[in-house]
Amino acid sequence: MRSQQVANGKALYLVSCSACHQPNGQGLEGVAPPLAGTRWPNESEDRLARIVLHGLRGPITVAGKWYNLEMPPMGFFDDQDIAAILTYIRSVWGKPSRSVTPGTIRNIRVLNRERSDSWTFEELLDAIR
Repeated sequence: MRSQQVANGKALYLVSCSACHQPNGQGLEGVAPPLAGTRWPNESEDRLARIVLHGLRGPITVAGKWYNLEMPPMGFFDDQDIAAILTYIRSVWGKPSRSVTPGTIRNIRVLNRERSDSWTFEELLDAIR
């Protein structure tokens, strides 16, 4: 089951995320921060879900570099697809961790259903506390 979820997540990542974050997760300077070699894949799956569902805007420092661009929301993906993308990211560029479940994505989607704007870094920190 997990291997299928990771394979599905990789396929979705490659067509929807890799143009900015690159196929190797190294990011694209001035466009999108890296995922590989950073703390982000290892941290809160709830935070990652919020970023994918609603996007991220404003200043953020990742791997010692400053970014001030906007990641568009990808909430058009269903819960299963977002869970697969996040499981792939966490399994390839994070430490070994459990799969992200569609239920986790659904819960975050419902909890933030009134949200119409992308997240800032500060808002994400506050939302997870």
